[in-house]
Amino acid sequence: RLPFEFTGFADNVALYVSELQELAETMREETEKTNKLIDEGTYAAAINPYKSISVPAKKEPVPHFNFAPLKNALDRLQKAAAQFDAAADGTTDVSSRINNLLYTSERLLTRDAGLDGRSWYKHHIYAPGFYTGYGVKTIPGVREAIEEREYDKVASQIAIAASVLNTMAARIEDLSERIGGD
Repeated sequence: RLPFEFTGFADNVALYVSELQELAETMREETEKTNKLIDEGTYAAAINPYKSISVPAKKEPVPHFNFAPLKNALDRLQKAAAQFDAAADGTTDVSSRINNLLYTSERLLTRDAGLDGRSWYKHHIYAPGFYTGYGVKTIPGVREAIEEREYDKVASQIAIAASVLNTMAARIEDLSERIGGD
């Protein structure tokens, strides 16, 4: 059997989902603070009239996003990964069909349509950032929609990421059954 272990991946995705929630919360707090300072005139009072700096424009408030579809998909992935790892523990004699399902599982994290605005990047868990060159972004569709304040895209990107994770979880569940897990 090919040496695949899915719990590490699931744990990493859990970290990425947590980071997305923290990103949204931090941006919300910072936006509220900045907008309050603008409203109170703090920026206007601190501006040097001899420099060509003006009061920043107020930012659109950061809404609360529904991460439930992503968290539900993550829960399914974590359970499937634990089930697979338990079923596969010590198993060495498996069919080439199982090995084929194992080594092609990474492809399930891609979509033919690619990322929003970058159809050539297909992977929905890891991809180069839009503005970071080759620096990786995790769950890039959701992360970049939040970072770029394209809030109308966040829900659809969460749905896409959840779909990708559910597809991966289904593959892992299938593998567990084929190996002999419960």
